[in-house]
Amino acid sequence: MKDFPIRLTSISTPVIGASWEYIGKKERKISDFNTYEHRTEPRQKIKVFISSICNQEKYINARASVKQQLQMNPLIYVYLFEDEGASTMTAEESYINELLTSDVCIIFIDNEDGIPSGVQKEIQAVQEKRKPALYYFCDERSQTETDLQQSLNGADGPRYKVVHSFDEFVKYTVGDILNDISDRYKKTLSGTELSIPISDVIPAAINPPGQETGVEKTDVINIVTSDVQYTIIAKNTLQSLDKTQLYFLRFIFGESYCKNETINKTCELDDWGESFLPILFEGKTIKAFNTELFMGSLQAMQSSSFHDLVKIRWKAIQAYFASDEHKCVECLEEALERAKSTDQPLWVIKDILIDLRNIQWRLCFIDNVFKEPSAQKELDERGETIYYPVLDRIDASLQEKCLDSLYKESGKSPYTVTLGSDFSQYCELLAQSLVIPMYNGSLTQLLIVYKRIREFLFTLCCNYDNRILRLNLFKLIIRDGKDSDIKKFHNAYPELLQCLTSAEASDIVGFCMNQPITHERFSCQLLAFGEVGCYLDEENYNTTEKYIVDGIYHWLDDNKGVMTIGQNIFKGLSGVAYRMSQDALAELCIKFMDRHYVRFYMDMFKFMSNYMNLQRMSAENAQSLVDHIFAILENEQERKQIECAPHFLYMFRKQNRELTEGMDEKVAECFPTFYKNAYRLETTETVQEDYPEIVNIYISSIDEGNVKQGAGGTFYGRLTREHATVRAMLMENEFDCSEKQRNDIAIAAINTLFYSKEGALTKVDAISLLTSIFAKYPAEIDKQRAVLEGFYEAGTEVHGNGSFLMISNIDDLALRIGMQLVYSIIGKNVYLELIENMAALQDNTATTISVARLFVQYLEASDAILLPEPIEMIVLQKALQWIHSKNLDIRWYSVRLLFLMLRRDKNHELINAQIRKIVDTDCVNIKNLILRQIINNGIENATREYVLVKCKDDANYLVRMVCQEEIEKNGYSIGIRG
Repeated sequence: MKDFPIRLTSISTPVIGASWEYIGKKERKISDFNTYEHRTEPRQKIKVFISSICNQEKYINARASVKQQLQMNPLIYVYLFEDEGASTMTAEESYINELLTSDVCIIFIDNEDGIPSGVQKEIQAVQEKRKPALYYFCDERSQTETDLQQSLNGADGPRYKVVHSFDEFVKYTVGDILNDISDRYKKTLSGTELSIPISDVIPAAINPPGQETGVEKTDVINIVTSDVQYTIIAKNTLQSLDKTQLYFLRFIFGESYCKNETINKTCELDDWGESFLPILFEGKTIKAFNTELFMGSLQAMQSSSFHDLVKIRWKAIQAYFASDEHKCVECLEEALERAKSTDQPLWVIKDILIDLRNIQWRLCFIDNVFKEPSAQKELDERGETIYYPVLDRIDASLQEKCLDSLYKESGKSPYTVTLGSDFSQYCELLAQSLVIPMYNGSLTQLLIVYKRIREFLFTLCCNYDNRILRLNLFKLIIRDGKDSDIKKFHNAYPELLQCLTSAEASDIVGFCMNQPITHERFSCQLLAFGEVGCYLDEENYNTTEKYIVDGIYHWLDDNKGVMTIGQNIFKGLSGVAYRMSQDALAELCIKFMDRHYVRFYMDMFKFMSNYMNLQRMSAENAQSLVDHIFAILENEQERKQIECAPHFLYMFRKQNRELTEGMDEKVAECFPTFYKNAYRLETTETVQEDYPEIVNIYISSIDEGNVKQGAGGTFYGRLTREHATVRAMLMENEFDCSEKQRNDIAIAAINTLFYSKEGALTKVDAISLLTSIFAKYPAEIDKQRAVLEGFYEAGTEVHGNGSFLMISNIDDLALRIGMQLVYSIIGKNVYLELIENMAALQDNTATTISVARLFVQYLEASDAILLPEPIEMIVLQKALQWIHSKNLDIRWYSVRLLFLMLRRDKNHELINAQIRKIVDTDCVNIKNLILRQIINNGIENATREYVLVKCKDDANYLVRMVCQEEIEKNGYSIGIRG
């Protein structure tokens, strides 16, 4: 041990002691005594955060100047994002974390530049956490106040400063912030300072998922200050939700996918999440969930003030799932007052306001009153966008994973083989998105779980051809009750209903019970009944039909019935109209007219036109229905609805002329234009006398359109398709068009093609009209040959002018193919050009439909028509491709083409084989088309019997019905085949 020389300095008595000093000790200055008690630098500094646009030099210079002057005061430290070095965190995470740990913020906005997204997020965080902030608005280049400045106006908003230049911002900021700090210090000494709860300063999501909290692992982190406690769910709890996660996996993928899944990490909240899910997905009542015990579990995890608020919010949730909307509103209003009085964070208050707004909207629909909810007004007044702690991060993660999955699937190599995927991480996020709103008592966020699963299922359906996934997606779409979404689903996945079983149909109808609001549940049940009613077995169908019909009558008899239900009644009935009795449908329509529900007349009239037949109902109901229609025609106000959908008038007139005697005169009186055109066209019994006059009217309209369309740069849309209407009249067997009129029609069509500025759709109709004239009246070919050959030799191209105006999605490719068909009819060799253009038909659905229809309408114009053999081979090849299309219209025309090309004997074997395959896999519309066509001479007896045997026991009622009709009409006798 080293010796240290010392010198004795004194001896003390009576207690013996000594004092000494090191001999080698240096003399020390006063400044060396820099002990804790003698520091001149403050132990803790006030951290200032400056928020403004970062990527422009003028802002960077201004921020740097403010920092330099403020940090001359040793009490202040200023954070600037641009002064920071590299970090593993994202830029957003870095500056938001720094902001949340700052003591005061300076927010600088230039009115001209506005508020970019990054600054908006900083302002949102400041306002959410009630950070002390100084606001400056520069009006040097724009006097227009930003929305933020307007929201700060008023006695309850912070004072802000309007500066006229960036220099003024630097000048005023330093003095203002020092004065503000001084004022707050003096108020604290005098006892008048208003305290800011730390619950509003510390962020709700201090540690995003994936980062350690650095605190003891408990179910809940409690941050306490004076009278306020704020609670958030700890990370380890959100990662211990295996039971809830497994439930989602089973619902989405089925039991077989989850047979090897095990429960490893769970907690008390996980148990409650699993217990609540049957309320959402199995039609269980809220009584099956023990809310009282759940509140007892939450009590140990939450502060008393927050827990009392959550209890009230759960009373609202109970009322909602019990379909007691008024009680739900009362509870939410009580919760709102409690949240305000206990100074809850802003996001909690706004979350309650959103819950209240949504239920108030529902009450408006229930009461048939349309007004802005009071909660919406308050939300608008507050202005700020709501931020959900933790939940927003989870939502973003889930959406990011879904988008990333779609991106990877779309860009993967065709040689990539996927052996399996782990979807538990998605379901873990879904489980977290359920448990968090359960913990907070957020009704809206609980219901958004349906939307989150829908988005996830849509992602899976895009990536995987899996029936279970699409069935579950369809159930969720039906439950939401939006007819437009249902149509979109059919367009995307038409194959789902092709092989639907009765059990699956029953499951879809039953899933609607998960909609707790009474009128919304009945609306989605109506849609479900229409979608899958024809797939239900007899027992389930009869039960469901009675329930639906009784529900409609109950709604009709209820003077306070929710009017929005009426929007789905005829939509739902349309899908099962052929399975219901015509008398039942007639009685329902009569009831609507007795109640004078005028707002639903248009839907009802369309329904009558498509699905009702006076000949198939009792004489009493038929007479009553017609009498009610005449009564509407007499009523000046109610008959206005007929103008929007008048076609049922001529349908009824054609069905029973005795009952509808007098309708011609009444229609002519009330709707003269409609009578002169469509009504007279459809109801005339003297075709040869009336058609020439009507054709002349349409030819005049075509000629007028050829001149006016595009004149002076003016384009207009057409309400009718004159070329298609004229073609339909020409195809009537009873009508023999005169030679002069045929020539006029052909010239009008040619003028439309080569001289007019009509759109592609109109020109495609003109081509179809021209080819049909040539097919039915071959002599007309020679009369127009010279004109058409002149255009062919000159290489004149036909263009549609609709695409650049965004009024048509049909490509000019359809016109080129159509003209090649015309040129082939007059004897031109266009084989190579047709091969090239038909090969170019790829993803444009509308163009493909137009081309397929062109060939169908040409071949249907005459039984004697045969395409030139080289061209027929091209069309046959495309038809065999089109029968695999997702689009129903394309498949419809492709099957019709196959039957039309049976006219050539060499095609019989191939087409018969295809018909047997199609009837095994396609939908009800295609099966019924085949059934109506199997009388065709080219269909072999074995194919005919196979089709009848398959369709006789089809899962869909409509297929069975049409099959039976064909058997009885044609006297088929079928055996039993394996």
